[in-house]
Amino acid sequence: MSTQQAKAASPATPDRQAPRLPPHGLGDRALATLRRQLEAERRRLTADVRWSAAAARAFGEAQADEGSSTGSPGDVAADLAGQELAVTLERAERRHLVHVDRALRRLAAGRYGTCEVCAGPIGLARLRVLPWTTLCRVCVGLPGGPARPARRTGTAAV
Repeated sequence: MSTQQAKAASPATPDRQAPRLPPHGLGDRALATLRRQLEAERRRLTADVRWSAAAARAFGEAQADEGSSTGSPGDVAADLAGQELAVTLERAERRHLVHVDRALRRLAAGRYGTCEVCAGPIGLARLRVLPWTTLCRVCVGLPGGPARPARRTGTAAV
C-alpha cells in the first residue's frame, strides 16, 4: 500500500479531522449570517413577549380597578379588549419563539437547512426570508414546486 493510499484509508485523527461539509451547500458565511438573524429574532421576540405579558397584566389590573369602582362600562370594555389583544400577541410570539429556538438547535446540531419532510435542501433564498422554516418550498407547497393534482370543489376542478 502506498503512503497516499494509507493516508486515505486511515481514520481521521484528532489533529487532522475530515472537513465537515455544510448542510446542502450552505457555506460558513451563510450559516453565520443566518445564525445572527435567528439570534436577533430571538432577542426581539423575547422582549416582545415580556412587553405583551406586562401589557396584559396592566390591562387586567385597570379592568379590575374600573370594574370595582365607578368606572364606565366603556372603559372596562376597552381594557378587556386591550387585555385580549395583548394575550393573543403574547401567545403568537411564544409560538414563533419556539420555531426560532428549534432552528437554532438544528443549526447547532448540523441539521439546519434540511427539510423535515423530504430531507432535501431548503434553499438559501427561502432561509434568508424565513430562517426558522423547517420545510423546503416543495413540501410547503409554494409556487415553483411540483405540480399538484387539482382539488375538486363542486363540479369544477380547481
